[in-house]
Amino acid sequence: MSKLKVLLFSIVALFVLEGCNNADINYNGRLLTMQVGNTAITFNGRLLTQKNINFRTLFLSQKAIQTNEGNIIVYENAKTDINYEFQFTLMRITQIVFDATRIRLLYTTPKLQIFQLQLTNGQILNVIAQQSESQQIKYMYGMSAKQLDRILKKLQADVRYTPYRNVLQLRNTFNAIQSRWTDWKVHFVPLVVPYQTFRYY
Repeated sequence: MSKLKVLLFSIVALFVLEGCNNADINYNGRLLTMQVGNTAITFNGRLLTQKNINFRTLFLSQKAIQTNEGNIIVYENAKTDINYEFQFTLMRITQIVFDATRIRLLYTTPKLQIFQLQLTNGQILNVIAQQSESQQIKYMYGMSAKQLDRILKKLQADVRYTPYRNVLQLRNTFNAIQSRWTDWKVHFVPLVVPYQTFRYY
């Protein structure tokens, strides 16, 4: 009987741990939702523009969403072809994609990270990156300092650095897209490589 109790406890503990490690970012046409474990953070938002790009080995969706606070948050979903996957760490990919001259990791879980990036023009951009498996990365960026505070507070985050307050806020669709995905980055850096079936992820 004691062995059965230990086994049941182990299964429950594994389930709870896996639930805590779950993370996702999604937009359903009305709500932009960030989920970490059992914690959900939502932004009401209206879709302003959408762009889809086909890099052959990578398919990218970019959506500019206007929040009730008035600023724009961009949601990006980058998914590789079934025969390919991302290489490099999520932090390194983010630095390359945004041409960041400096990157500060504020908060991390196994499947989600929160950054402040210094762009080539010197401005600071708040970025949340989520990766649950090697073939898909999701981003949301453009949050104001107050919006980032709300996210970190809801996550009860023990941040590594004090966040910068003077951050880039996206106000129009003309300059909302701040990522810099290119054919050269995808195929020649390369961000995307043939899928390694033997790789444990």
